[in-house]
Amino acid sequence: MNKLAWLAGAALVAVLLYLAAALVGLRGQDAAGGEGPDEVVYVCREAKTLVSAPPQPTPAVNPATGRRTLVRALYCRDCDGWRAVPPTEAYGGNPLSHACPRHRQPMSPTGPLTAPVR
Repeated sequence: MNKLAWLAGAALVAVLLYLAAALVGLRGQDAAGGEGPDEVVYVCREAKTLVSAPPQPTPAVNPATGRRTLVRALYCRDCDGWRAVPPTEAYGGNPLSHACPRHRQPMSPTGPLTAPVR
């Protein structure tokens, strides 16, 4: 009987933890609107300049030129610079999981737009 009571208690705790995690996840989604960022940073392949624009499939349209020359960029704190990353379709992964090729540290979607393109 003790074993059955222990199993029931463990199952109840597991269900409560699952529900709590689901509630926290839903709250975080509501706070952010359930959507991605309003703007992301791109690097222009032609001019090697940074452009902040709404998320779109890459190569994205450069608002200054009207041409599809923008690729997604992530910031490396160790390099203090932005690096182009391949589109999700090319590697099937999360663009935020890219590591800096020089420092092997995860890169960030945020950083100073005054930093150079590496």
